[in-house]
Amino acid sequence: MNNQSSDPKLDFEHFYFKALRHFSGCTVVVVNANVLLGKLKQIDRKQMGSSVEYTVSSVQALLGAHDTSAAFTPEDSPTVPISNVIIHESYNDVNLDNDIALIRLDQDITFSAKKIPICLGKAEDLVPGRQVVISGWGDRVEDDTASYSKPFTTELNLSSTADCTSATNTYTTWTDNMICAYAPNKDTCQGDSGGPLVIQKSTGFWLQIGIVSFGQGCARPNLPGVYTNLPKYESWIATKTGSNTC
Repeated sequence: MNNQSSDPKLDFEHFYFKALRHFSGCTVVVVNANVLLGKLKQIDRKQMGSSVEYTVSSVQALLGAHDTSAAFTPEDSPTVPISNVIIHESYNDVNLDNDIALIRLDQDITFSAKKIPICLGKAEDLVPGRQVVISGWGDRVEDDTASYSKPFTTELNLSSTADCTSATNTYTTWTDNMICAYAPNKDTCQGDSGGPLVIQKSTGFWLQIGIVSFGQGCARPNLPGVYTNLPKYESWIATKTGSNTC
């Protein structure tokens, strides 16, 4: 992630974790007591095959982990087995349409100050120009060779649909299941996939409106990052999890 800052006021960090061991991606968000929200590239495609729901073996979620160089205690950062993964039935591997997945845990999370579910935003929250916050453990520059133990954050602005389509039409087919965000010299990067795109309401309440999906390089001029349009999937998430998000 380019041009990052570490602001203690950004306490939405308790919603997301570097959690999935043995997956290629690693950032997930808690949506209820036994379901995590991420994206398809975090899933082992060889294990998935052609199924849209499948059982995962030898994969666990490490919850509450932010500094991966620190020692974890079972109380603060329990390791929880994953029972199955649900990918979207209409996922498109060419243009990454419907880039969303749910990871169901084998047991419920015991919520605490470090482990709480996030609420999802609505379509009316997707206002062009609005400040958004991204976070992750990914690269800080394009082709970065370092690794980082702590997540960082940076602020972008939501782009209009017109700006998104004109900027991305050289490398993807745009759909209304996508949103994008941009700021000069700032971006998500390799390793940030699956992470949350969030907004803060005037009340101080954080809402997730997107999932880090893809982009062209990292922080290239006039090329916004692309995110899964999360409000589009509120009913899908409710149907698959059997509960409504707050």
